[in-house]
Amino acid sequence: MTESYSRTANLLGALALAVCDRIRDATEQQADGLARSEPAALVSLAHYPGQPVGAVGRTLGLTHSGAVRLADRLEAAGLVRRTSAGPGRTLALHLTAAGQLAAEQTLVRRQAVVDQLVRQLDPGEAAALERLAGQLLAAITTDRDSARRLCRLCDEPLCTTDAGCPVDHAAS
Repeated sequence: MTESYSRTANLLGALALAVCDRIRDATEQQADGLARSEPAALVSLAHYPGQPVGAVGRTLGLTHSGAVRLADRLEAAGLVRRTSAGPGRTLALHLTAAGQLAAEQTLVRRQAVVDQLVRQLDPGEAAALERLAGQLLAAITTDRDSARRLCRLCDEPLCTTDAGCPVDHAAS
C-alpha cells in the first residue's frame, strides 16, 4: 500500500469513528431512554416486522441471551410485543405504536446528523461521496445477514432510487 493509500485509509478510519460517535449520540440516550442496541433493533423491526428474537440478535451482533434481554427491555418499555412465530417456542417481535414512533424518531435524528455532515460538501463532492460510499459498502457486504447488519440504522426508503441500494444489490 502506498503512503497515499495509507493516509486515505487513516482519514477514512477517523471519519468513520466520528460519524459513528455522532450517530450514537443522536440515537442513544435520548429523552425516550433508548440505549445500546435498542434504536437499531427498533429500526430493523420497522423495516422487517415479525422477526424472531434470534434474527434481531444476528442483525445487531448479539448473543441469543443478549437478544432475549434486549427483547425483554423493549417489551417492558412498551415498544415491542411478542407473538407466536409458528410451531415451537420461536417468538416474533412486532413494534407497538410507541415502538414505531421511536423508530421513526431514531431515523429522523440519525438523518439530521448525517445531513449536517454532507451539507459541508458541494453538490459534486456529495455525488462523488455517494458513489464511493456505495462502492465501499457493496465491497464489504458478504451476504444477507451482513447486509442487515450494515443497514441496521438505515432509512431504507432513501435507497429505493433508480440506482437502488448498493448493499442490497451486493447481497443478492
